[in-house]
Amino acid sequence: PTSEEATTKTPVKEETSSTQENSPTTTLEEQFSNEFNQLTSTEDKTNYTREYLTQNTNLSVEQVEATVERLNLSRENVTAQDIYFALLKDLADQQDALLPRVTLLAARDSELTNEASIALTENSPMFRAALANSPSGNDVVSEEDNIIVADALANGYINSQTDATNAANTLSGRAWVVDTGTPATMSNGLTAVPEGTKVYMQWIDTDGAVSPVYQASTTNKLSSSGGSQVGPGAYAFDLREAWVDSNGKAHRYKAVSGQYYRLWIDDYKTVDGNTVTMLRQAGGFFPGSYINSVTGNNIGQFPLIGKNMQRTGIFMGVIPTNDYMTTDTSNWIQDNEGPISNPAVTSTSEFVSGKVWSETGSGDYANSATGPNLNSGDIAREGYQVVMSSLTSAGAQAYKAQVESLPTDQQAAAAHQLFNDHPEFISATVTGKTDANGAYTLRFPSGSLSKDYLYGYVLDNKGNLVKGYSSFTSPLFRSPNSNLSFAPQTAPYHRPAKNAWVNVNFALVETIETTVDITNFDVTANPAQRGDTAIIDVTSTALSPLPTHVEWRDSKGNVVQKSGDVTTVEEAEAAGTFTIPDDAKTGEIYTVYIVSGGNDVAADSLIVQVQENAATYEPVYPTTTVEQDQTVTIPTPTNEDGLALPDGTKFEGGNNVPEWATVNEDGSISISPNQDVEKGNYNVPVVVTYPDDSKETVFAPVLVQEAVPTAEQYDPTSETINKEYGTTATEDEIKGAITIPDYPTDGDQPTITIDDPTQIPNGTEEGTVNVGVTVTYPDGSTDKLTVPVVTGKQADNDKYTPETTPITKDFGTGVTEDEVKGAVTVPDYPTDGDQPTITIDDPSQLPDGSQEGTTDVDVTVEYPDGTTDHITVPVTVGKQADNDKYTPETTPITKDFGTGVTEDEVKGAVTVPDYPTDGDQPTIT
Repeated sequence: PTSEEATTKTPVKEETSSTQENSPTTTLEEQFSNEFNQLTSTEDKTNYTREYLTQNTNLSVEQVEATVERLNLSRENVTAQDIYFALLKDLADQQDALLPRVTLLAARDSELTNEASIALTENSPMFRAALANSPSGNDVVSEEDNIIVADALANGYINSQTDATNAANTLSGRAWVVDTGTPATMSNGLTAVPEGTKVYMQWIDTDGAVSPVYQASTTNKLSSSGGSQVGPGAYAFDLREAWVDSNGKAHRYKAVSGQYYRLWIDDYKTVDGNTVTMLRQAGGFFPGSYINSVTGNNIGQFPLIGKNMQRTGIFMGVIPTNDYMTTDTSNWIQDNEGPISNPAVTSTSEFVSGKVWSETGSGDYANSATGPNLNSGDIAREGYQVVMSSLTSAGAQAYKAQVESLPTDQQAAAAHQLFNDHPEFISATVTGKTDANGAYTLRFPSGSLSKDYLYGYVLDNKGNLVKGYSSFTSPLFRSPNSNLSFAPQTAPYHRPAKNAWVNVNFALVETIETTVDITNFDVTANPAQRGDTAIIDVTSTALSPLPTHVEWRDSKGNVVQKSGDVTTVEEAEAAGTFTIPDDAKTGEIYTVYIVSGGNDVAADSLIVQVQENAATYEPVYPTTTVEQDQTVTIPTPTNEDGLALPDGTKFEGGNNVPEWATVNEDGSISISPNQDVEKGNYNVPVVVTYPDDSKETVFAPVLVQEAVPTAEQYDPTSETINKEYGTTATEDEIKGAITIPDYPTDGDQPTITIDDPTQIPNGTEEGTVNVGVTVTYPDGSTDKLTVPVVTGKQADNDKYTPETTPITKDFGTGVTEDEVKGAVTVPDYPTDGDQPTITIDDPSQLPDGSQEGTTDVDVTVEYPDGTTDHITVPVTVGKQADNDKYTPETTPITKDFGTGVTEDEVKGAVTVPDYPTDGDQPTIT
């Protein structure tokens, strides 16, 4: 099992540094695997592992031998990865023996410096996989090192002021840079932090269970109104998804009494190089401290109890760099006279006086109108150095023209530029130290103190610039009473007669980012047993100078162990060791706090589990590899010895199961990561409930690999489509010609589209057309191929039209077959190759010339393709000649002698039998 952080959105991809990407863990794993895999015998593997441990740890000879024996290198089919994971598990159990000692609780931005050590970063996929296989009590990961992005603005859960008011399980607010304005959380006149500034949130449940760290980012895009809950600098955390502890309890933030939260923004640089650092938190006042969701100390925040927390605020101060707001340090004027005892009535001229104290929030937790007061819980600072600068007359004029004339959010950068260019505009920088009461006075040379243009800050007794409430929360020259909402009280005032300023106070906020982590137990996967000793790791550059101690509290908030004041990280860690009481109950949560100036500034928690089953069994899931867009079922876990878990064991999803994973009742896990799931190692959390009702959380390691595009896995084929000439292929026919061998028939199917439908042949041209087709698979990958569409040859009798030449024959002359055949032609028919055959259907039709008129002789043209055309050849027999057709006859003429015969009588004696009487008649001459 691993910790709750490993159950969140792993692998953590955001802001992975180059150090992490090239971490020594990866190098060592590759080195180990490469060399181990070259070995074949158990003896060689044992010797190599023994040598590896000797070189990379300071385990004793006996410890090395014991470790090698536990690894069981004689197992069949054991891989280097199996051994390396087991090695990490074993070493985690012996973490104190590592050389150099490396806790798994590195602070943010820390660097791993020794590649020879086995130092695992939270962002190493191998590390998470190792944790998932490790039952060790030392596999706990720091919350701060594994952050859940839960941005309600980015995911659209909150889009408006109404959403910020009503959205359940959210915490929302805004963040500003304190330049000129008020500490209200609405309409305060301050400048929003830059777009996309990361905001962090952590909360503690009513039973003391400390949540993972959540991250959101600010935006200035939802509203430009300073009076809107989603105005510039807005942030919101979506906390709808509960996290589950190892006892199966779901923890969900809903802004009820007893749920504490804290907010913070890490220091960042402005565009001109200044440092922006957190000054104030609403609620809670003290930056980064835990505050009850329901409290009488409200400074602008508002809980919709049982639903959400809204109108919170984060206020950032700006610290200048490079001393451009002062004269050269060699020219600083040291005021060694000490504070004036009664600056309100002294006759001294041209001075600035006030007090310096460390603010704890005491007395100001509900102060939302002014800067803080010096209250009994605050600490007057002795020996702190106040630094104050003033402008010359020329500097003041230039400042008015080039800085004050600009919008507020542009003034700090403009001032930086002005004084970089003209350091002579600063008339004097005077510095002096505070007395035992925190009082100071700075006496300026005559004529050098400007009434309206001052800037000051405080250095601690180590020379560090300390942020705090003052008139100078931003690097701007101004009148000390010009920003009274942030000026510590009593308010500063000017004595005109003496040109002196009184009550120019500094309420220092001496917070130092500090985290505490229980290194060997947590609340999700690594429960503690009665009598176990919890070890804490405190991470900080230095503890706060405020009174600081370590205390442990139980689930009811009772303090069960409290240390004396500690001043170093080492003292805090030593004081924070805690032994689980012998009467602790299963499900009891113990929380360790770092308390600074009375404020809870860091916390971590563990859960107790005393039942037999959870302590006896160690369920193990195999590492499962799955591709994006692939579905795989992980089998039910077995105990680490390979045997089944006891009957009646139940399984359910743990803390933040990935959306693409489903934990089934039998403990099997269905995983279906899509292409949006980043490749890498993940751990699926599973809450195991044993028959005795004891619970534990185990993890199924999953390696998501980049999906091989479906198009690379299958080879579509196409069949040729044959169409008769004149027949058009349809789109469905073409799509139907595509097959994808071995493609599963269940689930989503590929889509087939025709690239260019105009390619589809319409049947009017013979030949083959390759129609382009695209196969689109459900994963979006594509295959392209062509479908051959063959249009058959056009039938000759369709392609060609025979023609005939009429035949004319004289009467009496018959026509021959060849003459008739020769009268038939086929225009455009190619002259090469086989030729059409012409036959006379009925030779008896051929006229023999004995009959006048036209006879249509039927002819068949048979083409080489077997098709035929039928046509007639007109044969015309000419008209028979009359002298052949008719035989004239004469009638003898008898005339009396002497009587001559006339021509007409002779002509009349001639007749032509059967000659038609109508029409022209023969002429007889």
